[in-house]
Amino acid sequence: GMVVANVGSLLSLSNALNGIPVTSKIVTVTGEIATPSIIQVPIGSSIQECIDHCGGATVPDPVVILGGPMMGRFIDNASELATEVITKTTGGIIVIPRGHFLHEAATLSLAVMQKRATTTCIQCGMCTEICPRYLVGQGFQTHRVMRAFAGGVDQGPHALQAVMCCECGVCELFACPMGLSPRRINAMLKTRFREEKIQYQGPRDIIPHQSDFRSYRKVPIPRLAMRTDIGKYMELHPGFAGDYSPARVRIPLQQHIGAPSLPLVKPGDKVQIGDCIADIPEGALGARIHASISGIVQSVDSSITLEGTQHA
Repeated sequence: GMVVANVGSLLSLSNALNGIPVTSKIVTVTGEIATPSIIQVPIGSSIQECIDHCGGATVPDPVVILGGPMMGRFIDNASELATEVITKTTGGIIVIPRGHFLHEAATLSLAVMQKRATTTCIQCGMCTEICPRYLVGQGFQTHRVMRAFAGGVDQGPHALQAVMCCECGVCELFACPMGLSPRRINAMLKTRFREEKIQYQGPRDIIPHQSDFRSYRKVPIPRLAMRTDIGKYMELHPGFAGDYSPARVRIPLQQHIGAPSLPLVKPGDKVQIGDCIADIPEGALGARIHASISGIVQSVDSSITLEGTQHA
């Protein structure tokens, strides 16, 4: 009965109504980090520079989660990390040791996931029983997707249910007693169906009785933290460390749903913070991109690189 909205999104919405574009993000940098901090950084700032600004990693071979521990995206090596930047959707940077439970769960190969599903899925239904989509009455039964996937059926009515998955991760990181990967399997199937333009045509009716046990099936945060081995990070309380101003930013033209934005600038152009530097293609769904620092355009390709005026 509630609408839950992200505070940062509401702030951006309020600013947009007053003609103020999104040019920076408030980002939490935590985990195995020397000085866990909350910083405000321009869009396009280097993820590695943000980590270094907060004192750097405290483990010798770290991996990085962009986002939260349940739904975040893993950056697995230094070369990949060197190319990653803050976008409009970045809210958190979590540094963890290589081999951490979350890292191992996120890097299983498709072949291993299918073999495990085939040999150890006991069809207990716990992934379904705790699924938030199921508990609001949607006809989504994750264990049926697992059954289809384990049997090598990657289409059909049971497999196609995967498109209803919200990828919250509670099924594989908390509910499954066998340590399987329903969330990643659903995500893989969703991507495949999207690429092949296969749409779910099954029932969409809400089933009210599925909500009867909803209040009894909430996931306790302390137990979730214990299961995912992030308890010690929950004890960290980063403070706001102010603004970080990098010398250079690389602003991707694709940070949103829809088509990439079309650049409005060329190398050598001078821009001011807030200037529109890329626009929505005509007739397409997209978003405008604005300069996050004042400076000079260095390059334009799939992103726009700006060097700050004081460094140019």
